[in-house]
Amino acid sequence: MLTYMTLESLRSGHYSLTPKDKERNVHHGMLFCWVEGAFNLISADGASKSDPYCTLWCQNDKKSTHAMKDTLDPEWNEYYEWPNVSASETLFIEVHDKGTMSDKLLGRGKIPIADVAQRFNDDNSLDSLKVNLSLETTPGTKGTKGDIILHLEWIPLDALPIPKSRTKAEDSLFAEVERGVLYVRLVHGRGLKNVDALGKSDPYVKFKIAGGERKSKIINNNLNPDWNETFKWDSTKAADVVKIEVKDDDVFKNQVLGVYEISVSYAVKPPATVQTFKCKLIDRSPKKKPGQSAGYLVIQMYWAPWNSFGDESQPPEPEWPAVAEQ
Repeated sequence: MLTYMTLESLRSGHYSLTPKDKERNVHHGMLFCWVEGAFNLISADGASKSDPYCTLWCQNDKKSTHAMKDTLDPEWNEYYEWPNVSASETLFIEVHDKGTMSDKLLGRGKIPIADVAQRFNDDNSLDSLKVNLSLETTPGTKGTKGDIILHLEWIPLDALPIPKSRTKAEDSLFAEVERGVLYVRLVHGRGLKNVDALGKSDPYVKFKIAGGERKSKIINNNLNPDWNETFKWDSTKAADVVKIEVKDDDVFKNQVLGVYEISVSYAVKPPATVQTFKCKLIDRSPKKKPGQSAGYLVIQMYWAPWNSFGDESQPPEPEWPAVAEQ
């Protein structure tokens, strides 16, 4: 599971990737990247602060964060994944200032995927790799070059569940596309954001995934709701991402209280096992107060491949273990 730390804790210790032997066997895997934030970025015009956003691309697949307004120390907290990446590829990173007429490049960097893959090969207990990457200064600009904070995770495709009937030649391809049934149980929320002038928020949760959208019931006037609801998706794969959005039900406009994203891969390994997650919600409101918490959700996930129950049946809903108050 990816770890989360404040920018202050990361500033106290820098981590850099060490060049690895490029002659090692090249293989494919799933690359996960949590873009936490950056600090000490360059001001776009040398006087005011920037409106920075981060762009990442690998194998011509480009991802971009949202732009943060008027800051040189942005906290994006956005999650991305590349489902089938060769270890011989490179992850390229650029930070830009969002402009009215045009965007300006503030700095860039790159990370060889082989370095990331080898770290996980060397340490099987490694959950995620924290990287503090110093950005290169853009020619012609003044000021510090800045640093960006990433959390990377690498899962070799051959580490995903593969039916024994498959041949070795088919293994890597099948690992990428194998599908199964996903159950998500929404247990409860704690310390949710209050956006109502009178009373408390009326929260509900939306889950979005490639197989469709699910919505919980609304719990009125409660910042610590207990849902205990279960949702099912009949066709999912490890590369899918569950996008979670907590909203306040309102007559005029439903306001977002917090968001979170989690990969189905966390439920895939090991398969057919209930996993419990504490999801610290991210507040993307431009008016959020420094240090203000958006609260968290506790969810449980269960994924099982179709083949484990035969071609004609699907995995039944599991018995959910009790969750202790966190």
